[in-house]
Amino acid sequence: MDELDDGYEFLFPGSEERAAGLTKFVVFERGCCPFFIFELVFEPEADPIRLRGPEGVKGIIAETFGGRTE
Repeated sequence: MDELDDGYEFLFPGSEERAAGLTKFVVFERGCCPFFIFELVFEPEADPIRLRGPEGVKGIIAETFGGRTE
């Protein structure tokens, strides 16, 4: 996890399974917390997938992924 000026960035392995799980997570969170802005970044290489979000998402992401991103 890296702290950004406007929130946080979490790095995840670039597997298809992880990409699907992160997309599902963002879609779910949009339904319950429409005020959060999430950004998924897929680099040309397979690793890593970057999930970025504002200050308030840190706890949600840690809780959802058990505090582990790798």
